[in-house]
Amino acid sequence: MFAKTRIIPSESNPTLIYFGEHNPLILKSKIEKRKYIIVTSSSHIKNGNLDSVFSSVDKKPEALIENVPPNPSLDFLESEIHKLGNLDIDVVVAVGGGSCIDSGKAFARCLKNGNTRTLRSMLDAAQDQESFDSIPLIAIPTTAGTGAEVTPFATIWDHENLRKLSLTGKDLYPETALIFPILCLSAPSRILLAAALDAVSHAMDAIWNKKASQFSNANATQALNILSTTLLDCDFKDLNIDEIKELSLGSLYAGLAISECRTSLSHSISYSLTSTFGLPHGIACAFTLPAIAEYAVQSGILTSEQFIEEKVGTMFFNSHEYFNQVFYKHGVAEIFREFISNQSEVFELISEMHHPDRAINFPIQVTSPDLHRILEKALSFIFKK
Repeated sequence: MFAKTRIIPSESNPTLIYFGEHNPLILKSKIEKRKYIIVTSSSHIKNGNLDSVFSSVDKKPEALIENVPPNPSLDFLESEIHKLGNLDIDVVVAVGGGSCIDSGKAFARCLKNGNTRTLRSMLDAAQDQESFDSIPLIAIPTTAGTGAEVTPFATIWDHENLRKLSLTGKDLYPETALIFPILCLSAPSRILLAAALDAVSHAMDAIWNKKASQFSNANATQALNILSTTLLDCDFKDLNIDEIKELSLGSLYAGLAISECRTSLSHSISYSLTSTFGLPHGIACAFTLPAIAEYAVQSGILTSEQFIEEKVGTMFFNSHEYFNQVFYKHGVAEIFREFISNQSEVFELISEMHHPDRAINFPIQVTSPDLHRILEKALSFIFKK
């Protein structure tokens, strides 16, 4: 019997979570009497994930959006949404990583509004985002890290202006999250690595966060307890199903944490690096984690009394030792340098690293000199001779 799981439930998060062995009958029960569309990427058609997920579903979708790219752009999404016109559907099913699930959220909101509001206008209406409604979304992740399946926001990229944009609102919480870790086994090793590092960034950003709550702290701590060991022990080029389950579970806890308080400084720093250089999001977030942890300890934001769990305390108070091991084992510096070959290019973007929606969640105001010192520390590992 497949268990329906609510992990440290929160009154503010209505998502129904299924976690465990792949059971396509669950999806069938969710959509057999509803008109639906599928939002996914071509890779999930090629690797068989889509056929596997829908193997028990007899009813055909009203539309198939099968070309979602990594870091989907505003122009791409507006074009695809426009093609659907005023399509009458009951539910959106998103299968894929964070890009596919975030795209599914954009489709769900825009189709609910019958294309009377463009996606661009909704993004511009920062003060009104909580007033929108969305068609229900079923999220089926194929990477272990983004947490998009349990969060009320979506990242959209304005590549033309090198900006990261956000949809947000309680209507964006997926109705259901079907988390079948086995679906992650087909993902490329680098995508799995970046996703896992993104999950760690979510959990740590949730802890050094002025919006932290009982729920977010409990979920973030649980995430780090799971991920801290798995990241040191696993080989992303040869993951087994047990390791995938651990990464997926850690990612889920981390996603639940940020659904309560959102992300903070590591994400604020990351966005310009992804939009400008294409640096994978998880790498862009994680490379600063040890330096931010040191800054948070020195600033008194974090104290040893907060961390009873030895593993989690190690990640914050011996962060350089821990992350140097993780980064070295998985070749993080080499991946970083493939996208950014000169550290001076990073420092040139400092003025863009105070992302207003994320930097504000850090408990103290971080100045440009503070950011410079954090980056110097973080980049010393990436570019060490």
